[in-house]
Amino acid sequence: MSVLQPKTKSMLDERIRLQNKIIEKYESLIQAIIYKTKTNGITKGSWQKMELSKVLHERNEKNIDGRTICSVSVSQGVVNQVEYLGRSFAAQQTNHYNVVKYGDIVYTKSPTGDFPYGIIKRSDIEEDVAVSPLYGVYTPSNDNIGVILHFYFMKPSNAFNYLHPLIQKGAKNTINITNLRFLENFVPLPISENEAYTIATTLKTIQKKIDIVLFPVFAFLRLFICYFKKRTYPASFTDDLVQDLQKLSAFLMIQWNIFHRQNNFIICFSILSLSE
Repeated sequence: MSVLQPKTKSMLDERIRLQNKIIEKYESLIQAIIYKTKTNGITKGSWQKMELSKVLHERNEKNIDGRTICSVSVSQGVVNQVEYLGRSFAAQQTNHYNVVKYGDIVYTKSPTGDFPYGIIKRSDIEEDVAVSPLYGVYTPSNDNIGVILHFYFMKPSNAFNYLHPLIQKGAKNTINITNLRFLENFVPLPISENEAYTIATTLKTIQKKIDIVLFPVFAFLRLFICYFKKRTYPASFTDDLVQDLQKLSAFLMIQWNIFHRQNNFIICFSILSLSE
């Protein structure tokens, strides 16, 4: 029997559905901005195709200080491995793992979902962390370029088109590509630092809007998992859980209303600036 009352479950389902719709719209907006600025920039000569080696450099720093081990996900980028996966999958000794600093670009080299050649993400974690030695870690020439690359490669077709000419498939369909080989293709990027700053700021602003939508969903999941992991339930578990979920539903509605009341002029202004 479900621990959720039908009314509560229906309300949560509707909130999640609406939130997913909002997220999809914002993610589409991100890709539309990248496409429009890239197309206009190439036409006007303010963008050019640059070899990635011109704007990224391999970090080559090992985890000798025992930093927190992270994974890289499609949806959340660089994340704490234990918090994201529930346990550590790292080797017993991790001093050969690669260090990742804030703003670094990480390439995983492992297929996942719509990314058959791996994913490319920028680290948004402020402290130094470490990732698998199989991953390539790169520092961008400046943070704005790193942000643009992060969102550019968020689109599966952009990642595929960039990586496909560089990849060699090995035995059992494994991906063979060196860290330096990864840098040997071209991506369209703005020449002007001012334009790169404007674009990066706009994209980060939209991402913050997405994070606001996702926050209550993650809060719900964490609460539910917390209860789920308790193998011995108190006699009043069902009633207590329903009460907690009802409180959480009210919290979701508050967050939802705050989200819609937020002034969106920053995004609108930035888009207008980019179209000039």
